[in-house]
Amino acid sequence: MAINAPLAGIMSTSLITPSSSDADLAQEALTAERSDDTSNNAPLDTGVNDSGAGLKSLSSLFVSPLLATSTSATELTIEELGANLISFSKLSEAQALLGMAATTRFYQKIVIDNITYLQPLQEKLPKTVDLTDIAKIQPTYIPVGEPIPYIAGAIPSIDQFSAMHSADQRALLMLSGTYTNGTYSLTYKDTSSNPILTAVLSADGKTVYIVEKLDKSRFFNMPYLDQLAISKTPAFQLLKLTLGLDATKADIETEIDSRLAAINKAFQDRIPTVTVSIPGDNTAPQNLYDRVGFFTTDHLKLFTDQLEIIKQSLNTDLAVYNKAQIDDKLAAITERFERALAFGDLPVHASDINDPSAAVKLVGTPGGRSGGDNDGPTAYVNLISLDMNVTVKAGFDNFIMQEERRIAAEKEKAALIAKLNNPDPDNPLSMDGPQLLFQLQLYYNIIAEAELACISEEVRQQNDLIKSYSEAQSGLGVTMKINGDTQYLGLRKPDNITKYTAETTLAISMFQTNAGAANALAPLHPIEKLRNITRPRIDAFTAEGKANTKQLIEWSQYASQLKDSVGIIGQEIQDKSNKANGIEKEKARISQFASQVNTKMYEAIQALARMGFW
Repeated sequence: MAINAPLAGIMSTSLITPSSSDADLAQEALTAERSDDTSNNAPLDTGVNDSGAGLKSLSSLFVSPLLATSTSATELTIEELGANLISFSKLSEAQALLGMAATTRFYQKIVIDNITYLQPLQEKLPKTVDLTDIAKIQPTYIPVGEPIPYIAGAIPSIDQFSAMHSADQRALLMLSGTYTNGTYSLTYKDTSSNPILTAVLSADGKTVYIVEKLDKSRFFNMPYLDQLAISKTPAFQLLKLTLGLDATKADIETEIDSRLAAINKAFQDRIPTVTVSIPGDNTAPQNLYDRVGFFTTDHLKLFTDQLEIIKQSLNTDLAVYNKAQIDDKLAAITERFERALAFGDLPVHASDINDPSAAVKLVGTPGGRSGGDNDGPTAYVNLISLDMNVTVKAGFDNFIMQEERRIAAEKEKAALIAKLNNPDPDNPLSMDGPQLLFQLQLYYNIIAEAELACISEEVRQQNDLIKSYSEAQSGLGVTMKINGDTQYLGLRKPDNITKYTAETTLAISMFQTNAGAANALAPLHPIEKLRNITRPRIDAFTAEGKANTKQLIEWSQYASQLKDSVGIIGQEIQDKSNKANGIEKEKARISQFASQVNTKMYEAIQALARMGFW
């Protein structure tokens, strides 16, 4: 038996002074028992001490008025009584709750012929105290005198109950409350028998919860056994409607199944029957039934498995679900799937389905002006980024790698929690408290770091997209500095023949309305797809690959459109940076909390070691 559990309950209050008569007799008996050890005659310790540790209070640990609720009629020990010890903070409260004058220090609540009695008990302490043997410091409780019929005191009003000391609230619950679902509860009702205040004692006997005053945070942060007991009360059935906790397991499972169906459908709907084709290219197409670009069925499973983990974690015993929180988790998984699918959905060519640049081809005359005054390049087809889609493919690879890290941590965490909730005697969990805390913190850090890596990758991809816009803006800048009403995009007058740079050719391909002779729009960048950003396009070239001329005002209007789009992308970068800062702060907070808990555990162990318990 862990000694600090019952000791903490006893030491928490010690303000009663027993009255005379039986108390005097009991004191004489106690004095006789302690005659060989005068140190046990130390005065009553009136300080409140919830730690359960400290040698100086040992001689007065068991002299507070207590009520033992065990129904055993034999001698009782601390181990037998356990958490059923009741203490009072005030003599008046003890008298009121017992319905009689407190004349002895200990009582045992017993039932004889369906009548409840209070059996006075005398505490018998050992003559000597040996801290190296816990069993030798356990007191014995001996019945003295005849059982007294139990007359419960009047149950206080709601206001009186709320104003009571927590020790007296606990005593009231254990005296007059109902013992169900592993703990004590007491319910106040109105004239229509509707609950208006429900108090529930925690499983460890230390905390009294007022159900009507609970909020989501308090409920989900309390121990599981307390959640379970509170969830069974009629008051909580009403409260959970207000808190939005009324969703059933079936509701959550339906939502998860809907997400699973949507993800699978999004993948199937996007699977191409053949690889992309290129004008003038005679390469035979290839069937791709198991992938969307570079996104395969193996990648799809990373996300469906995460949804299944949430589904399997639903606890049927508790049956209280924070649907808003679960919906946020489901939405986050769906969002990450859509991001990975968008980045993996790159054009794939049969010549090399693993090379992101294989599908990017320049159709027409490369290098720039080759003949007539307005002869210009045509365009690249299937182009998404200026480096032939290499950066976008690298982003996809990174997103998938982070999801693999995340799902591995989620699976291990789920397995650990399952072991905690359903211990196997044949295969016990070989972890102490600090190790368990470290492991859970490690899983959190892995998941948080994966999210940070994805945010950083998104910012990198947004910067790469802005680079493409900047190249188009650069071409416009050259155009708008040339005198004259009609000019070519990025080129001087026909009599000053200038070749396009490779970057300008690429940028024109990305923003051209019909991609030159290929007569097809360049695919959107994944960031544009995900953020619903409309790419400004302009017909810088005809379908035949001839350079178009436009008036200066038209170029200016197009420049303004590019600037607006760059501003939207820039704001997205700021939003992602803010989110990353939030995750970093939460990581630091959890790390600090874990460190504090481990420090307290270490200090407690050191204190016990100094007391000689090992």
